[in-house]
Amino acid sequence: MFKVPPGLALVLAASAAIPREARPAEAPIRASLVAAVTRFRPGEPFDGAIRLEAARGWHTYWTNPGEAGLATTVRWTLPEGFTAGPLRWPAPKRFVTGGIVSFGHDGATLLPVEIRPPADWPAGRAATLRARVDWLGCREECVPGGADVEIVLSAAEAAVASDEADAVARAVASVPRPDPRVRFHARAVEGGIAVRLEGAVAEAPAAFFPLAGGVLRAAPEPAWTRVGVGVHETVLALEAGVPAPSRMAGVLTFAGAETRRPAFLDFAVDGRTVPQDNPKGVRP
Repeated sequence: MFKVPPGLALVLAASAAIPREARPAEAPIRASLVAAVTRFRPGEPFDGAIRLEAARGWHTYWTNPGEAGLATTVRWTLPEGFTAGPLRWPAPKRFVTGGIVSFGHDGATLLPVEIRPPADWPAGRAATLRARVDWLGCREECVPGGADVEIVLSAAEAAVASDEADAVARAVASVPRPDPRVRFHARAVEGGIAVRLEGAVAEAPAAFFPLAGGVLRAAPEPAWTRVGVGVHETVLALEAGVPAPSRMAGVLTFAGAETRRPAFLDFAVDGRTVPQDNPKGVRP
């Protein structure tokens, strides 16, 4: 659910009196649609991505925006027979503005998505992919924005990589996935969820970002304690009056481990130790 931080309501009200989208030279957030191919093979899926470029000091929001914010949304308009999968979110960062903690992205961010063309699309025929992207961009103030983006591709007997192929591939590779080295143990305690992480080895866990909002407190940030080789513990604080859920999912990032991909976790809050090799649940 969208929560309004102090001052944001005033900005949103003022924004109703100006054009929905600022001129490109003034916009703090810019969006575009890119693809890993210029030519696709009918019936063979390929990766595309929504690119968000935030001006210095600005950020957009993750699928769970934290204590305040609004997740970026995409609505597709595709040629007949084409389908687009869900956005695959990279791990977010924590932002603190006026004591409000939010989860999001700054700088240039690619949100990958799998596009599947129909098998009967004629070779040589062009296909225009369109999407409506809406976001909330924040610095000390917040400004809603949106853009209609599109890209024109064509069908061929073999796919042809685009100039964006490497960037899209890196974005896909950075999406959090289950980590078979990680085992997670969680149990409900008064006011929180006590967790024990096994398998971090040299990298200490840095932050846990829950997929669902309104369950865990975003602040203060949990402190992890090393209790053994590759074993760390912490307590995730629940929002006031919120009972511990029976199951949770989220993204775990690691401190000082630029080469270690953030891990997607899906675990029961029942005291069992859960391997994270192939958990069920919604992927970020």
